[in-house]
Amino acid sequence: MNKWALVIGAILILGAAAYYFVEQESFTTFQNAETSFGYKTTEKITKIVITEPDGWKIKLQKQEGDFWTVNDFYLAREDALGLIFETLRKIKVDKPMPLAAQANLNKDIDSKGKLIEVYTSSNEPTRAFKIYGSSTNRQGTFMKMEGSQTPYLVHIPGFIGSMDIRFHTVLEKWRSHRIFAGTVNEIKQLNVEFNEKLNDSYSITINNGKYEVSQGNKVIEAANLNTNKVKYIIESLPKTNIEAFDNLYTYKDSLLQQKPYCKIQIVSKFPQQSQTLVVYNMPLTDKSKIISSLEGEQKYDVDRFYATMNKNEDLVIIQQYVFEEILSKYSDFVKPQPQD
Repeated sequence: MNKWALVIGAILILGAAAYYFVEQESFTTFQNAETSFGYKTTEKITKIVITEPDGWKIKLQKQEGDFWTVNDFYLAREDALGLIFETLRKIKVDKPMPLAAQANLNKDIDSKGKLIEVYTSSNEPTRAFKIYGSSTNRQGTFMKMEGSQTPYLVHIPGFIGSMDIRFHTVLEKWRSHRIFAGTVNEIKQLNVEFNEKLNDSYSITINNGKYEVSQGNKVIEAANLNTNKVKYIIESLPKTNIEAFDNLYTYKDSLLQQKPYCKIQIVSKFPQQSQTLVVYNMPLTDKSKIISSLEGEQKYDVDRFYATMNKNEDLVIIQQYVFEEILSKYSDFVKPQPQD
């Protein structure tokens, strides 16, 4: 009796194992066709297009010089891009949604879901899927491949909420606050021109790793040049940020009719990275610091400036202490002479 029980048990185990491997192989093939939403690595991704149901879209694209732009013009935020790349690397498929729920869910995904298209090197996307909503416990999000009729519940281990908020289309939130998109090695020149005090203006030129500071035909001799100061300023440029965009400023037109305080020009080896900021004194606001002075009534904020950038497309706020070194004078680059 025990012998037959062992035989029957072995047959059942072998049958179950065979069924499992057949089903597993079938599911793997199905999974590759309809659930390959993610990527093992994201280094080869060159473009991501996010399209809302109403047609509004955000295009994120990698440019020459290894930086990303938003809609072919604005510098993209690295942290926001990092969240998308993390999502594509960590995403896991839980299960296909039950047949009874698919009809209504497909209507919602097709009418309300965002279309995500991911490109590598070709003109056609290597992934194209829609993302929509979240499960009742907020531990999963619905996704469906373009052309498929089967929605899936997907998740990121440890993440609670809807993943579609990472694929947002708010332009201002995609835009970087950095003033320069490139690296230190891609900077060719920095020009700072003061409007009222021209003798304070300067240019820093980098050639084969060597710095030259000039003003018109005048050049500071290498022996007298404060190289550490020059190096600090150049190395700070890729890390320098604006405080905020202020394109809805009510008095923008009248502000831009004023004489600028100065102009800051960063020249890159890659022309698309080059940046010019035209800096204006900021009129006093209710948040401005008031400093008593014998020179008369205070007219401008002492901590902040307005500036235009991105070919005058944007009005931004910059902080004086962030730009303090960049706003140095020509004479500041002369190495202090030893006292007798």
